[in-house]
Amino acid sequence: MLKQSRIFTHDRYQRIFLAAACIALASQVNFQTYAPGFIVTLSVFILPVILYFNRDFNPIGLTVAVAIASPIFRGALLFISHDVNPHNNIIYILADMAFYLCYGFLYYFLYWRRGQRSNTTFFLTIVLCDYLANLLEVSLLTDFNDYTYRLFQILFITALIRSLVSCLLAFLYHYFQLMLRQENHEQRYYHFIWVASAVNSEVYFMRKNISEIENVMKNAYLLNQDLQNADVSEAERDKAVQIARDVDEVKED
Repeated sequence: MLKQSRIFTHDRYQRIFLAAACIALASQVNFQTYAPGFIVTLSVFILPVILYFNRDFNPIGLTVAVAIASPIFRGALLFISHDVNPHNNIIYILADMAFYLCYGFLYYFLYWRRGQRSNTTFFLTIVLCDYLANLLEVSLLTDFNDYTYRLFQILFITALIRSLVSCLLAFLYHYFQLMLRQENHEQRYYHFIWVASAVNSEVYFMRKNISEIENVMKNAYLLNQDLQNADVSEAERDKAVQIARDVDEVKED
């Protein structure tokens, strides 16, 4: 039991590590908007899909791993390429970390802890998480200044588009999985019907053969009695009894 628990825990950590690595790599596909250091990345399209298909472990653990892997990976590349100075690089890393941490905690309290979950609730939660996490990241990059109505529009439209694309991918993939499972279930069901019909046919012929064997045994014993009444040698009568015994053994087999 302890060994199975360790294997299960190792598998969970491995999945978290792979998810964090994929998101860190996907974050390199990005473009800058509104404020320096604020980027729209491909990773935020992938994160909701990973959360949707990995509901068995706490999302805070996943987003913490992503908050460590993705910003540090981005910061290392910026440091190597000398695109920004070290001070701004640290600010970008911290703002990026704040985005993923805020995303994870909001998702945890708004959706993951709920007893009843639905696709509609998931979509609305993802939109809200994306919007508020983006707002926090921009606020950190602009020192909580320069708020405009256009900023809120951009953040909401960005969150809505990313959430729509992510949820559409997750829901369609889940739907196709259900279709494949249903098709496999129907194939197994038809196979079971075929096996059951084959077994029933064999049972029918077995019962038919048993009935015929019993008739042979009955006739063999009647023949023995008739031979006893007739003037027939004992050896001939024993042949009829032996036939009945042999048929009885076949019946038992």
